[in-house]
Amino acid sequence: MNKAKPFLFWIIAGAIILVELVLLIFISPTGESGNSPQDVKGNLDRQSQKLSVLHAKALGPKGQPTPALRVFDAEDPADIKDLTSLWLPTPQWKKPLEDHVALYNQQLPAISSYLTGRSVFLHQPIADTSDKFSWYETYARLTGQVLQALHEKAALAMPSAGSGGSNIVDFTALDFTSADAVRRIAGFYTKGTSLPDPSEYPALTLRYHVVELIALALLENPATNKETPIAPVKTQHEERAALAGVEWKSQSDTAISLVLTLHGPISALLAAEAALEQIHDGTKPIIVVTGGSLARKTYNTGERTGSAEDLVAKLSLEVLDFNPGEGERTASRDIAQPIVPFTPSAAAAVPASPAQAPSTTPPVPGGIRPGPGQQGGPGAPVGPGPGGPPGPGNAGGPPRNEAMPPGQQAAPGGPQQ
Repeated sequence: MNKAKPFLFWIIAGAIILVELVLLIFISPTGESGNSPQDVKGNLDRQSQKLSVLHAKALGPKGQPTPALRVFDAEDPADIKDLTSLWLPTPQWKKPLEDHVALYNQQLPAISSYLTGRSVFLHQPIADTSDKFSWYETYARLTGQVLQALHEKAALAMPSAGSGGSNIVDFTALDFTSADAVRRIAGFYTKGTSLPDPSEYPALTLRYHVVELIALALLENPATNKETPIAPVKTQHEERAALAGVEWKSQSDTAISLVLTLHGPISALLAAEAALEQIHDGTKPIIVVTGGSLARKTYNTGERTGSAEDLVAKLSLEVLDFNPGEGERTASRDIAQPIVPFTPSAAAAVPASPAQAPSTTPPVPGGIRPGPGQQGGPGAPVGPGPGGPPGPGNAGGPPRNEAMPPGQQAAPGGPQQ
């Protein structure tokens, strides 16, 4: 025993090493997760393989653009299948993406129904009649009322005498149902030698409703002039953008394109543009301003009288029309009610009844009704617009007895300014 004491340390150390070797042979070590070294190595190998697959997917299929240059259409099932099968880095992304696409597909019909409901206004008929004479008389009266309402609020840029070969002047007794030069400003139809065909009624009705929306925006959104060092203002007054032209461009299944020309101070033009794009009224179609320009207006000597400089604005408009087929367009036979404020008693120049018996008094060219002291006398019929004889909206109507505006006198051959 005494002889073994010097070697006791080595004997104990050897025994411990022997036990450890036995344990290493029969018991595998594990990490914090309880995995053996072999398990850990296997997991690392599998993750390395997945990383290689993800790298290959990130580069994209051979011959196809990388994801940065690829756009997937959520409405195209083929695109969605391609995205989920070729481009998703991990299958866990597929379920949330499919749920989002399903929700998107549910929202599309709701949006379409909403826009369709807003477009019904554009296709409401203005008259429930198949008679060409009666239909056109109603159309001429309603369109004339819109023009009359704009004119009374100085929101219509009247053509000057002699412009475009016309002798129409700014009389309060102007017949807006037949004055072709004025009706052309709003893009309205004026009959010539024949009445419009019934196949044209839907397009004429739609354009009338579009101009109604434009007129309402101009009338309800005036601007008030403010004093400036250059143009002092003695009295403040409201000014509106004046309608100077409507040019119909195209009509598709989803929109009507047109170019609107307005005259007026920049404040009134901006107010009109903002009003046209308002979408708070869910019963009216959506109007989108897709472009515009401003230019200085050219004045003749002594023509400018206002304190603010009038500019010319051209606005490109898209009126969204999501009413799908002609069958649904005519499904509702409710006759449209005018939306532009109009008081017949304040605008007797717009006839509301069929033409009366023609008078023997010669008509005045250009659709101008003379007042007392002018050639023709009171109650003279309205002369035909350019290109057509007297007819519905061109002759007759209640007698007028308006006085000539100050500074205007009748002259042989028609009124002058």
